Formats: sequence, structure tokens, C-alpha cells
Amino acid sequence: MRHLNTPINVVGFVSMIDGNVDFVLLKRAIMAFVSRNEAFRLRFTEVGEEIRQYARMGDFNFEIGICDFSAMAEPTRAMDEWLDQNTREPIAYTDEQLFEFTMFRVSSESGGFLTKFHHMIGDGWSAQLLTRAIGDLYMNELNKEERGIAKEDPAGYLYCVTEQEEAYFASARSDRDRRFWKEQFRTLPVPMFEDDPDQIAGARSSYLLGHSLSAKLKQLMNKLDCSDNTIFTGLILLYLHLNLKRDDLVIGTPVFNRSGRHEKEIFGLFSSLKLLDLSSFLWIIFFSELILNYSMFYQWRIG
Repeated sequence: MRHLNTPINVVGFVSMIDGNVDFVLLKRAIMAFVSRNEAFRLRFTEVGEEIRQYARMGDFNFEIGICDFSAMAEPTRAMDEWLDQNTREPIAYTDEQLFEFTMFRVSSESGGFLTKFHHMIGDGWSAQLLTRAIGDLYMNELNKEERGIAKEDPAGYLYCVTEQEEAYFASARSDRDRRFWKEQFRTLPVPMFEDDPDQIAGARSSYLLGHSLSAKLKQLMNKLDCSDNTIFTGLILLYLHLNLKRDDLVIGTPVFNRSGRHEKEIFGLFSSLKLLDLSSFLWIIFFSELILNYSMFYQWRIG
């Protein structure tokens, strides 16, 4: 695994709570959520040159720290500086718990908690599940209510990563998928960019399209019967095609990868990548080709 001493594999976010936070109840809500979701039990260990996954069963304890910025001269600034420093720290992945929670107070009317977990146990969808569920559990404790919060499910995340995966790899579909991708990439494409293992810094630019251009893009989406994600993926591909002067583009696009209501309520890593191979693209009918490629490649799972 690369970049072990960086936070590149960490999902981190802040959940703010308005009002005077009861940290005893908040801690209880966090611990209840963790105890009910199997992904937090996952650990990874190195055996020779392999990384293996296992689950720590039974009861387990973990620390939840608390930081109080309310006595600082500039509490919000102090919190921001602490967050900036804390989110730069990695999470060890071998034989350690793969998550951290830290509560904080900004003032008597504001507080919250910082969540960090390794991407190997959760994805972006899991982040919003966590925030919503802990918020509900906290309010239940605060109001002494019992509302519909999901209990631990016997067919939860461990079932998805064991029984379901084993069934897939033993299936005829797995063989078909493997043959498809081997045939698709008999010849590997030349990388679009040089791989520099010492450079992981990311940067982005934000640009507001404006009402007129946004309306035109929506018209194009309706005409082609496709999503905004397809349109913007297409624009990126057009840019790469023109900028790199290459036709043989292969990119990975993120996919949700959760089927049915049950999986949408499970904390865990489901998101994946789908490859788009545009090496035989007819660029003159770009978006029509792109939609066809989305349809074709989406049906083939990457094992």
C-alpha cells in the first residue's frame, strides 16, 4: 500500500451541533453507533507480502477524546487550526482500529465531533449515514425517546464482504467478467500522466457556469437522456483528448455500488470504480459514444 504516512486514505469530516452539547450523551450515541455497525470491527494484517482482512469479534473498547476551545481568545480559529493539523495525520492500517472520534466544544452554544476512518472500511455514503444516525441517537438520548434506529443486522456488512463475495467469485458471472476484462485489456494503454510517488498534493479550481450555460447543459442532458455526471465526465474526456492529443483514453469513474434499500443503510465500503475504455471511440459523435460505453462497461464487474 502506498503513501502510508499520509492521510490520503482517510475519510474525515466534522459534524456540528447547535446549542449546549451534552458530551456524555454524545459519547454514548457514538459508541452505540459503532457497536451496531460491523465495519468498525475490521482489521488488516500483513502475512508475508499479503495484506489480509479479519474482524475483531466480541466487545471492544475505544477512546473518544474531547477538546475544549471555548476558553481560547478566538475559539473558532483555534478549532480550525486544530482540525487542519488533525486531518493531516494518517491512520495506521495494520492490526489497529481503523477509525477515530474526537468531540469538541467551541462555546456554550456550539460543539460537535470530528470523525476519521480509513477508506478501507467506509465510503462517502457511509459518512452521511454515520452523521444522520449519530444525530438521531443523540437526540433520542437527549429527549429520552426510542425512535427507529437500526439495530445490528445479522446480514450486515460482514455478510456482504464474505458470503456475498465468495458466492460471486464462485459464480459463472465472475468467470465471464474476468474473461471480458482480460480481453478488453490484452494490451495495456500507455499511462496518461507520469507516476510520481512523491507527489500526492491535490488542487482544484471552482468555476460557476452561470444560468445560461447551465440551462444549455440541461437541454443537452435531456436531449441525450443522460445524467449530469455523464455530461461532466464527457467534458473532462474531451479536455484530455484535446490537451494530450490522444485517442486511447482509459479512465476510472466512481460508482455507488449499493443495490437495494438494505445495502444503502449499511456502513461500509461499497463504492468502486468502473473503467471506461475509449481507445476505439468515434470522437465525432462523442456523447452518443460515451453513453453507449457507459451502458456496455457498467454491466461488467471488476472482481
